[in-house]
Amino acid sequence: MEGVAPDCVDQQYRCPAGLVDLDSCSQDACARRTQSCCSPTGHATFPDCAADGSIGECPAGFEEKSPCLPEGVTSCSELMDGAACSSTELVCYSGRCNRNCYCKGDASGALSWVCTELLC
Repeated sequence: MEGVAPDCVDQQYRCPAGLVDLDSCSQDACARRTQSCCSPTGHATFPDCAADGSIGECPAGFEEKSPCLPEGVTSCSELMDGAACSSTELVCYSGRCNRNCYCKGDASGALSWVCTELLC
């Protein structure tokens, strides 16, 4: 859940029932996960939550880093739209307001990078 509008009670904003203010959580609380777990192909996921509610470990085969880049790529900005790539499993995600690419096949089966840049 990205964000929730607070309730206004007695002219003060409060979290809706059942929710807490993120600022009241400890720095290692699972709700504060910002670091991604990355696969060698560039796929990202968040680390699991530990039993005690803290940020847990990355799933097997993923490592904690940011941004998530496929092996051999140092920046998504180095990938040229339309340049050849080797597998449809490859993605390069450098953030919501940055250049992001994925490897896609065309009708002939040729694979190439398809890149977009979101303006924020």
